[in-house]
Amino acid sequence: MPISNFSGNTYVAFSDLNGFKEMMRNHQNAAKALDKLYNTVYKLKNKPEYFRIQTLAISDCAISFINNSNTNNTSDLQSILQFLKGLHTEMLSADYLITSSVAYGQFSYQERIEIRGLEKNMLYGNAYLNAYLNNEKSPEGSIVIICEEGEKSNMRQESGQYSEFLKNIRRGVKGLQFFWAVSSASEG
Repeated sequence: MPISNFSGNTYVAFSDLNGFKEMMRNHQNAAKALDKLYNTVYKLKNKPEYFRIQTLAISDCAISFINNSNTNNTSDLQSILQFLKGLHTEMLSADYLITSSVAYGQFSYQERIEIRGLEKNMLYGNAYLNAYLNNEKSPEGSIVIICEEGEKSNMRQESGQYSEFLKNIRRGVKGLQFFWAVSSASEG
């Protein structure tokens, strides 16, 4: 099922496979890594709890957003963090590291008319741009929520069960780092 058109404020995540340029030296290794990324996204998207998360996978990236057009759900951040934790965990189990950045704000996705030999995906907005631009600045293997100091309390509240796993980012970008790979807040 294709991605539904969306325009509004939402959480957008940009996830990037670390070391892909190096993997490209051996095309079989690169193809194996991409296959794992695409299959992992497919596996997660088939779980009922992720039905509102829309994901576009292209090259070594996955762009995910919450389609909240029919709901007013305060657990949107918690849902996308849960999805990303699953993505990171599955990829790491196959020895692939990814980095994800999450931003909140205006985002639009539009399905476009396609013809044979041409596929188009129109996506834009400040949430996508913030997630994309800050991903490279984030620590490798991390999940970072891009936000200003005054927004951190709200982000912690909206993260629900994950609030104790959010810590101030130590370098690179403004926001909170989600310590997804630990089982208790004291490990973070």
